[in-house]
Amino acid sequence: MSKFLIYALLCPRCNCPRYVGQTCQGLTDRYYNHLRDNPQDGSTHKKNWVKSLQKQGLQPKIVVLLELPNADYLNEAEIFWIAEMKRRGFPLTNITEGGGGLRGYKWPDEFKRYMSEKFKGRPIPEEQRRKISQSLMGNIPYNKGKKLTGKAKEAHRLLHDKPIKDENGNIYSSVTEASLKLGIQRQNISKVLHGTRNTVGGHYFSFLDEPIKIPVDKRFGERPPDVVERASAPRRKPIVDQNGVVYPGVNAAARQLGLSPGNIVSVLKGVYKQTGGYIFKYFEE
Repeated sequence: MSKFLIYALLCPRCNCPRYVGQTCQGLTDRYYNHLRDNPQDGSTHKKNWVKSLQKQGLQPKIVVLLELPNADYLNEAEIFWIAEMKRRGFPLTNITEGGGGLRGYKWPDEFKRYMSEKFKGRPIPEEQRRKISQSLMGNIPYNKGKKLTGKAKEAHRLLHDKPIKDENGNIYSSVTEASLKLGIQRQNISKVLHGTRNTVGGHYFSFLDEPIKIPVDKRFGERPPDVVERASAPRRKPIVDQNGVVYPGVNAAARQLGLSPGNIVSVLKGVYKQTGGYIFKYFEE
């Protein structure tokens, strides 16, 4: 048997899948890792489920869903099987969508507020920025060079070829065009379109045949004041950083300094105190 596996933990009572995972260390070792009570692992839905079984003298079963010759497609296979089991209605204890990392995990609001307050206004030291840069050098995304096929390819085409509009009534032929014109990452525009975030780079987006969804602020009515101000403001205004360096606009500063245009806009609006160690304001001649 290959050691590159997609497996499932089954309920010993009804044999329904409760957890889907991947392993490169062999099935036996991975199974016993699930049964061990390691305090350093914290508390998760899956861990609590296993402990509840053990208190009743039961153990989860483990079965192989898929064998692979190498680890090249383990992440994609895990994502597929988690989605497939959820589609079939099985109550999985997975807290993420799979594929490594924490994609799909919903952080508690209390934790997000704590982290926001803890790091608000704190510049990243130059040495730490250098270490982060070096650690990321040479990393290759898991999907780089892999072509989309079938339904995934069609869904990608429909999303990125479909016209969209922003809150000012500007129409873009696709997500890609909006990304290039506004200097905003495509995936963040897509998140706004799918409702997983409200705004990006100070802009609101919707598909051409749908209304713009702008959060209601009872103090200002239907349109937040920043949207009203931006609608009447010029498209490009020079900005200056704390060192006195003047840039023709937000996108020019972002390209020159390697920063996110959206984060620079947030500093200009007072939402962030700084971004990447830089403080910006509009340049007044």
